[in-house]
Amino acid sequence: IPEIFIAQAKSKADAGDFRAAEELYLSASRPELALAMYQENEAWNDALRVAQMHLPHRAAEVNASYQAALARAGKGNSKSDFMSAGRSLEQSKQWNQAIDMYLNARPGRVDSNVDLEDIWDKAIEIARNYVPNRHVEVALEVSRRLVDIKREEAAADVLFDIGRHDEAVNLCINAKKYEKAKQLSKGNSILKKKVDDAYQ
Repeated sequence: IPEIFIAQAKSKADAGDFRAAEELYLSASRPELALAMYQENEAWNDALRVAQMHLPHRAAEVNASYQAALARAGKGNSKSDFMSAGRSLEQSKQWNQAIDMYLNARPGRVDSNVDLEDIWDKAIEIARNYVPNRHVEVALEVSRRLVDIKREEAAADVLFDIGRHDEAVNLCINAKKYEKAKQLSKGNSILKKKVDDAYQ
């Protein structure tokens, strides 16, 4: 019976009826054939869905193929591309790969600095919640990148959140963001004096 299902699925796939073919492959307990069909036809959202539901250990590999296909097509650089690719890795609990996916977003690949900030925030969030031993490293990397794209106040917030209060305040002083520096130095008399002196 499985062989009959597979033969029927192939003819459905040849006719372009991928959903019906998928159901037949699943009836034959051969989800990997459904996955291969979607990959061959570059139906990546369906390939990711099948991988997540039936072959979670292959989700990262499918995601990498998807990114490679987008890159070949000269696409894959929008915020939604990075977010959906990262989310699918999160769903299969591949936290390190998800962090790396979000950190793959860079100026030149993503046009908007606001979008970059949102994508990198996700990397920090995943590290904080699921890979605590990478939290500081990821936060420092993101803060460096935020300075590079002239988003110093956001970079200072990132540093402040990981307890690097001095560095956060210094960053604001150097960037002449005195209001932000004052805000971050509240409750710390030494830092407050430093900000006041710099402001004067």
